[in-house]
Amino acid sequence: MISSRNTELTILFGAICDGLRQEVRYRQLAQLIAPKEVMSLTEEREAQLVCSLAYYIRNIGFTVQVDSYFYDEPSSRRPDLAMFLPASREYLFLEVKIINPNSGFSGAIEDIEKLNSVVSARDKRNGLIAIGFRNPTGRKETFDNKYSKLSNSIQNKYPYREIGIKKIDLESMDNQAIYAMAGFWVHKQGQ
Repeated sequence: MISSRNTELTILFGAICDGLRQEVRYRQLAQLIAPKEVMSLTEEREAQLVCSLAYYIRNIGFTVQVDSYFYDEPSSRRPDLAMFLPASREYLFLEVKIINPNSGFSGAIEDIEKLNSVVSARDKRNGLIAIGFRNPTGRKETFDNKYSKLSNSIQNKYPYREIGIKKIDLESMDNQAIYAMAGFWVHKQGQ
């Protein structure tokens, strides 16, 4: 069961990374049709990013619910995504957080703290997806270091493990982002 769950989580992370790249590619094409519109994914709010990710995750075969509910938590506590893992036969609840290159990652830690505070074992099948876009201008390159620090902070203070961190080259498809970063952490089972 653990092996199939790990495989599912790896596939899911791959779909998230591929989905980001495909969404940027789609927006590049849309920019040709409407050149005066801002089509960059960097300009979207978190809710739009969540919907875009849900679309690509569905395309590879996962059942996905946006703005879902935990099993036993109050209905006001809604994770951004819930997806059914078919091989594991369980739901995974995920928060999605945008992390900008020139700001901290306290919002991601706040989401981990919220996720970690749930009581029900079924609701503890949860995790965090952190997404960010590196703009072409700015300070010295430290964006990927930020994700390493975030991962260390999460794994040292909370019962979560890293599924992956990936730098996604956007190959000049978006003039507002030279690459994207994605990170994925899940609650350790049994803790």
